[in-house]
Amino acid sequence: MSLMIAATLALTAQTAECALEYDIDERRGGYPTAIRAVCPDDVADAEALQRAAEAAVAAIRLDPPREGTRRNPGPRFWLADSAALSQDPDGHWRPVPGQQIITRDPEFPLRAVERGADLAYCAVGLTPDASGSPQEIETGCLINTAGSAFARAMDREMSQAAAQWRLLPVDIRYCYSTEIETRAVVHRARLDQRGRPETSLHDPGPGLDPDDLPEFCAQAG
Repeated sequence: MSLMIAATLALTAQTAECALEYDIDERRGGYPTAIRAVCPDDVADAEALQRAAEAAVAAIRLDPPREGTRRNPGPRFWLADSAALSQDPDGHWRPVPGQQIITRDPEFPLRAVERGADLAYCAVGLTPDASGSPQEIETGCLINTAGSAFARAMDREMSQAAAQWRLLPVDIRYCYSTEIETRAVVHRARLDQRGRPETSLHDPGPGLDPDDLPEFCAQAG
């Protein structure tokens, strides 16, 4: 079953949003050491919803990175505020496919920055396993400096970043695809408590067209 079909089916049933709470390790870029789900109590079978959400977040494989240093603080992780579950016709609550819970951006290749690059678009395709860990990762990036070596370097960085993503585990196999924009930032951004930039540092620049990115998961079924 493809992500598109699964998501469509989920939207035909009752859905509920459960808030997510985290214990985080700032020495590891805000990576979570524990995740808790807090579901609404005013929905049908609220206790079953809470149990299903707790089981889903408990299944997420947490694999903290190394501690950062002052010279090399390492990547910053972004965490989802909530998780959606849907109730199937049999009354069971199940996580909706395609929800990124832990995310980080790729690091911009230093050599590309030295050549004046500051913008890249990347497409990612992957298959989450039962722990929400990405498998079969495919990437394709466009970068605003000449030279295929820089695009390949950006691909590698994107693949390494995607390997550290975690999606909410579900009980079906599906292909997940997304596109991201990333920029070289040479000064510290102001971050909120979940690690997201509070404001955008740049306006979108010219020279690259996201429509030229490869399409992944198109043949998923």
